[in-house]
Parts: sequence; C-alpha cells; structure tokens
Amino acid sequence: MYIHYALIVFQYKILPVHNAGKWLNECLQSIQGQTFKEGKFELSIFNDASKDDSITIINSWKDRLSNAGIHVIVNGHSSDAPKGVGFAKNQAVANSRGAFLCFQDAGTPEDLLFFLKHLELGGGVYRVDENLLTYRYHPDCATHSVHRDTIWDIRIEAIQKRVINQWKQFTIWNAGKEGRKFYRSLTQKNKAKVKAFCDVDAKKIGKVYTYEGSKEQPKPTVPIVHFSDASPPFVICVKMVSCLSLIHI
Repeated sequence: MYIHYALIVFQYKILPVHNAGKWLNECLQSIQGQTFKEGKFELSIFNDASKDDSITIINSWKDRLSNAGIHVIVNGHSSDAPKGVGFAKNQAVANSRGAFLCFQDAGTPEDLLFFLKHLELGGGVYRVDENLLTYRYHPDCATHSVHRDTIWDIRIEAIQKRVINQWKQFTIWNAGKEGRKFYRSLTQKNKAKVKAFCDVDAKKIGKVYTYEGSKEQPKPTVPIVHFSDASPPFVICVKMVSCLSLIHI
C-alpha cells in the first residue's frame, strides 16, 4: 500500500497509489477539506497497477475535488505487477506542474534517501512547531517489507560520510548492545578512531570491549569509561522501540 493519510503542505501534492482502496476515501476526504492560503493546489495521482477498487474510488472523487477547487491529474498503468513506489512517485512528479512538492507515500527507504541526498546537495533543515503528518502503521504497510538492516546500513553510511570521516577520534556513548553494534558497523579506519565507550552502568565501567569478530591480531580493544570521564565528540546510540537513533555531539 502506498497511500495512507494526506496533508497538503505545498501547492502540489504527489500521490502514488497501489492497492490503497481501504484508505483512499479517508485520504481524499482529508484533501477536500484542506485549504491553501497562497492559492489553489494540484493533486497528481499515479496508479501503480492497483488490482483493487483504487481507481474506481479515485474517479468517484474527481468531481468533488474539482468542485472544491482542487485540480486533479490521474495517470497510471495496469501491468500485471507494480513498478514500485519510487517509479510511481517519479511519474506523479513528472505529470505535475509544481515547483514545490509534498510527497505522500508508504515508510520505505526512499524518504530517508531523499532527505540525505537533500543534505548532501546543500539543502537546509527547518523546524516547524506543528504536526504536518499523520502516519498510519498497519500489517500491510510497505514499511514492513524493508528489513531493518537496510535502514541501518543507510544511516551508518551517512553518518560516516558526513560526520565521522572528518573526525580524528570520538567516543561512543553506550557500551551495551546498540553501541557495540554501531562500532562493528564502522569501517576499519573509523573503528580505529574510537577512543572509548562510555556508560553509566557500574558493571561495565573499567572493563574493555574486545572486538572478537576482527581478523586483526591482536584483536582490537576499546576501554569502557564512566560518562563523566569521557571526552567529546560523542556518538550517542539510543534504542527507541525497534529502531536505533544515532546522535552526534
């Protein structure tokens, strides 16, 4: 499923759809009730080989959306198999006329890759103190089709490229499972920059972490110190439910 909820932030809304019949009425009703202060907005929909009633629902909403002042563009294909959310998103973009786009699709890596590429090309990040997105989790959502290691690898590559490669040395804050996994995921060059793990657990402090999986002899070791004795810069590894946040300070 590619579409869950919709919220217009910019003038042009990009809506890739695949077998989203369960949620389309709610989504399109949400769009109908929204306003854009700077003028009218456009909705560009691309149907990626849906086999359910998605296209019927979309067509039933076209007049209602048009009467609400929302210009709707609908394209798609009816091949035997979908071509993927990335393809559908790009097609919807190609069929739109907007300089500013707001994407609405499933929790696949495209969003993370888009954000990281945005930063790499010099894009800025701005804080907005209001809720702009409602995200729906359900058993069939595309998020569950992506292995957590895929997201992990993307994040590890990004933090090394943008941050750690420029450091001479650093401390990993968390000597537990998450911190050790982060250490093991680093390149050989960046592993050598880790001067210590730091923690608050008295049972760990004063011990040494040995990287048993290394082919080096002797195997690399990293001391574990109390956080008050550690020195920056830090990479803080914090487990949040089923994901791991990497924060550098």
